[in-house]
Amino acid sequence: RLADPLVLDGNEVSITGSIGIALSLTGEKNPEDLLRDADMAMYQAKTRRLGYQIFDAKMHARALDRMRLEIDMKRAIERQQIQLHYQPIISLETGKLAGFEALARWQHDGRGTIPPARFIPLAEETGLVTPLSRSVFRQACAQVRDWRTRFSLNDDFFVSVNVSSKQLSHRDLIDQLDRILQETSLDPEYLRLEITESALAENTRVASYTLAQLRKRRIKLCLDDFGKGFSSLNYLHRFPIDVLKIDRSFVRRLSSGFSNDSGKKRPYEIIRTIVALAQILGMQVVAEGVEVSDQAAILKELGCEFGQGFLFSPALDAASASRFFDCVSRPS
Repeated sequence: RLADPLVLDGNEVSITGSIGIALSLTGEKNPEDLLRDADMAMYQAKTRRLGYQIFDAKMHARALDRMRLEIDMKRAIERQQIQLHYQPIISLETGKLAGFEALARWQHDGRGTIPPARFIPLAEETGLVTPLSRSVFRQACAQVRDWRTRFSLNDDFFVSVNVSSKQLSHRDLIDQLDRILQETSLDPEYLRLEITESALAENTRVASYTLAQLRKRRIKLCLDDFGKGFSSLNYLHRFPIDVLKIDRSFVRRLSSGFSNDSGKKRPYEIIRTIVALAQILGMQVVAEGVEVSDQAAILKELGCEFGQGFLFSPALDAASASRFFDCVSRPS
């Protein structure tokens, strides 16, 4: 019945519901326990976009584990135990270091490495994304400031930091960045923010204002995973994007000897089109997931400016990244 359309002010609309069900087969459970379990099941139905979910013991165990992880993450943020690793971004034309992408890493005392794919969505769901992003921005800005003090770097050397959809829609983002840039005495032009297409789609109105404010501060904006999501050319028209990052799924399929194989030629043509589009619009292009020299050679041939991936280096902790300046020719 919830799915039946309704007419409001002459417009037909539909609504959906998320329903959690808890069963008491023996009748021994307290009402409070049943309500708690039903609420837990409803949360699962909502996050998984299901119409309804029936509570079971495994769900309870997962909920407890999630609660413990949330408590641990809050403590880890307060104690600065979530640290940044830095993956080099290389100029494909010169082979020189152009910048780094900063990636959050959490080494849990008892659980070992917690992957970002697990703790970042949890931070967004629980509201911890604000203190986490504050810590990430401060670490990244302070580190770049330190590198610029210790090494002779060009003005176009940069560090990229990922911004989630929750961060993008948070009204405190601009003030937060202003405070951190002032505290670390870092020029904003050395900072880049990476935003996914899905984040723009979810926050179109807020994103328009936020990105305009970032542009005023000379912070460059990268559209991450380009081609993987909605790939709407409207985003390139509406938002002040400076850099396109080609999704690794296209780069992974690049290989030599594709002239007579349409399946192998397709990713080549897709990347060629993205690079041509970026050049016409005056944008830079970074290819992610470069793992073999053939891929780097093809990307360079197509005019792609930058690459990052295991061919050059995995993400490194700050100390190892600092040593990377001595291993790779620096910009002159």
